[in-house]
Amino acid sequence: MKNEYVEKINKLGKVGHTVTRICSVMVTIALVCCIVATVLLALVPQNGVRITTSHNAEIEMDMSNSIIPSLVGFDTDADGRFELDGIKYDQFDITGTLTTQTAYAKSTPFTYSLKDMMWVMLAGAIFCLLLVYAIKKISALFGIFKDCETPFTIQTADSFKNITIALIPVAVMSWVMEAVIKRVTTGVWDIVIGIDLTVVMVVVVMLMMSEIFRYGVMLQTESDETL
Repeated sequence: MKNEYVEKINKLGKVGHTVTRICSVMVTIALVCCIVATVLLALVPQNGVRITTSHNAEIEMDMSNSIIPSLVGFDTDADGRFELDGIKYDQFDITGTLTTQTAYAKSTPFTYSLKDMMWVMLAGAIFCLLLVYAIKKISALFGIFKDCETPFTIQTADSFKNITIALIPVAVMSWVMEAVIKRVTTGVWDIVIGIDLTVVMVVVVMLMMSEIFRYGVMLQTESDETL
């Protein structure tokens, strides 16, 4: 006979299992769309559709603060260009007063082919594939809770660890995908490794839960042996 706490765990497991299955279907659809888009873009002639973009930047500096002018300036290289966030600006106009200085900058137009977007779609497909795998691991954990007699099992502890392992590639691929988008649309290859504290906390919590459940298994085993 299950006690009321186990029944609550079972109910939460059923809800979580249903939600994760829905999420898995949605991400799978996105995966298929990315794959189809990659194939279709691969069939587009290299010069069939070309897109030209440029970037504008407006930089305003408070000159009334004596510290800022000594730390920040609009320095240009030998060709009269300066770089901001990996993009080179070579058309700019600097205006200023005694209190403010403003630079209006424009980057050199960059042209890329619509065909090049297939790399973005391919990166998106890989990201979705990794996300589907991570959701599958989360769904497996809820599946255990849905049917368990007790949550304290080695299988549960291993599931928490498996979720952690599955989430790390998802975070890494998100950095790669952003870099691919920037490379295709601006010509700048720059992988920015951003430390997302939310992801870090989730990973730490998952690892802690794995160890907590392992400890719970040990205590339950000792209790059963005592009885």
